[in-house]
Amino acid sequence: MKIKKIVLNWLAVLIWMGVIYYFSSQPNLKSELEPIWDLIFRKIAHMAEFFILAHLLFKAYQSHGLSVKKSLFFAFIIALAYATADEWHQSQIAGRVASIIDVGIDGFGALFFIFLKLVEKPVKLNNV
Repeated sequence: MKIKKIVLNWLAVLIWMGVIYYFSSQPNLKSELEPIWDLIFRKIAHMAEFFILAHLLFKAYQSHGLSVKKSLFFAFIIALAYATADEWHQSQIAGRVASIIDVGIDGFGALFFIFLKLVEKPVKLNNV
């Protein structure tokens, strides 16, 4: 039963990474909204994508029996690495550009998940 849980958790991570990859492959994701609102909603979407990715990664690491601290740490590192790879991928798509600011926004989304997890269940962060 534990193997099934591990496989399903990692499958969810891979599927979500695929969703992110798909949207990054689109040459134009602009909406019909006013430009400032379009920008705001796209940046919120960036944060939400990586908030969810961090959550899924956390669950996947937890299914291996890792501590909350280690699971949060690895979830953040992998989410940030994927954000970086995602921006590089976007630089290869006509009509898209890579932005270190977007990596930061993605990282903030992952960090926000971690913050909420720590507030929900405080963890001693000494002896990391």
